[in-house]
Amino acid sequence: MSARVLVLGATGMLGSTVASILRRSGHDVTGTVRDLALVPAGRRDRHRLFDAFADDPSGLLEGLSSGDYVINCIGLIKHHLRDDDAGDRYNAIKINAELPYALARAAGERNVRVIQIATDCVYSGQTGRYDETTAHDATDVYGQSKSLGEVPGDHFLNLRCSIIGPEQKNRDSLLEWVLAHEPGSTFNGYLDHRWNGVTTDVFAAIAAGIVQTGSTLSGTHHLVPADSVDKDALSRLILSAYGREDVSVVPVETGTPVDRTLTTIHPDVNAALWRDAGYDEIPTIETMVRTLASESIERDS
Repeated sequence: MSARVLVLGATGMLGSTVASILRRSGHDVTGTVRDLALVPAGRRDRHRLFDAFADDPSGLLEGLSSGDYVINCIGLIKHHLRDDDAGDRYNAIKINAELPYALARAAGERNVRVIQIATDCVYSGQTGRYDETTAHDATDVYGQSKSLGEVPGDHFLNLRCSIIGPEQKNRDSLLEWVLAHEPGSTFNGYLDHRWNGVTTDVFAAIAAGIVQTGSTLSGTHHLVPADSVDKDALSRLILSAYGREDVSVVPVETGTPVDRTLTTIHPDVNAALWRDAGYDEIPTIETMVRTLASESIERDS
């Protein structure tokens, strides 16, 4: 089925990929941006100005109705928030906690469904293999604000995962950080930090599958790939996939283990999410990273 989809944060690392893949899937996609100058002139008619700090999202949903979707890709990330800064705390609450509720209220009035990426950072990382019933135990402002922003409701889906992918503007993500190293340089790979997230193009495909099938899935669900890796292995995989054999990784133990890997109490739902996104089987992290790299290299060549 074809639907109208509003993507909030359409020039960000996740939102840009989500909007692109949904358009390729044949959906009528509008994206929000804070500055139209970030959008090529020929594409500005597909975008609307929206300042998440100041604007009411209800006006964005005009024209949407039952069967349509909003995908919230706006969020203040961990790297941009200082726990001891009052302004950062305010901003985190405003964007990560209050905006989702304003969005849910506006969407509920129109019977529009909302898909929102939720983060593994609501967990401290002390134990790993967190499922949907695990109590949130984050102690930092990012994790706590994102926890508050997980809206309960029958038209709101919180899809929890960690993501990596290319960025259009900033260079804050792990993937961009790894690839930014100069030829001949060396950096540490953490053996005691574990990860089982997905790439941005995979999350976008999952979202497209939800829209395409007209899914009414709601609540909070974990998106779980076939395996997990440590950050040392992930860094090496990124370098290998992008042909960066000119950079070396030194395996180290930090002494402070972090394991935010996810599992799920809904394996059938997890399998269906992957299947509806076009996967015959749930992919490994290596498969996802190498696919992302090959598409990026092909696009840039």
